[in-house]
Amino acid sequence: KGLCLMELNKNEKARECFEECIKIAPNDYSAQLNLALVLGKLEKYKEAAIIYKNILNKIPHNIIAINNYASCLAACDEFDTALTYCNIGLKIDPSNPDLLINKGYCLYKYGQFNNALECLNEAEKIIKDDIILTNNKALCLMALGKFDDALKLFDMLLEKKWSDDLLFNKANCLVKKGMYSEALACLTGIKDENLKNFDFYTLKGICFEHLGNHEAAVENFNKSLIIAG
Repeated sequence: KGLCLMELNKNEKARECFEECIKIAPNDYSAQLNLALVLGKLEKYKEAAIIYKNILNKIPHNIIAINNYASCLAACDEFDTALTYCNIGLKIDPSNPDLLINKGYCLYKYGQFNNALECLNEAEKIIKDDIILTNNKALCLMALGKFDDALKLFDMLLEKKWSDDLLFNKANCLVKKGMYSEALACLTGIKDENLKNFDFYTLKGICFEHLGNHEAAVENFNKSLIIAG
């Protein structure tokens, strides 16, 4: 029932099912893994990480737990430990694409963009058309100053799946190229209120500033400052 509820994006209800299952069978690792998974979907990464860590203390070679634990650690900005677990997992399964993607993300966060790109390219040999992988590749290319290559990837992804996150990343890349009108059009297309944060309003302000609309620029910079608090 919990798995079905997750498929329906009813994650709180799914969580209740898995917690009830663990009350009945405390040592059921499948139920523990699923509870950690749904906690990750609910962005309760620290809670999920505790469960994965407990599982790994008893089953240290569980690849799913290793990969998901690394993901949760990365989501908590604990990139050093996340990278350690990616490497542990890759010693067990050197061609695991999920671990390669996670490792690439950690290396990207460390500013090791070329090394990150190598990991992502290795993962791409195994899986094709993965949105997260391709987005992360584009971010690496952007960080390396290869803006045209990054834009091609963002456009390719947006043709397949329209996403506010992708629109923001494309807007950021366009700003790097000095294409402020095009960047502003991307930012205007973002609907998710959760993404209208400090970075969003700062980027929007930069666009208006370079387009000569200083009143709109000040308005957006003020919004970003209010959020920064």
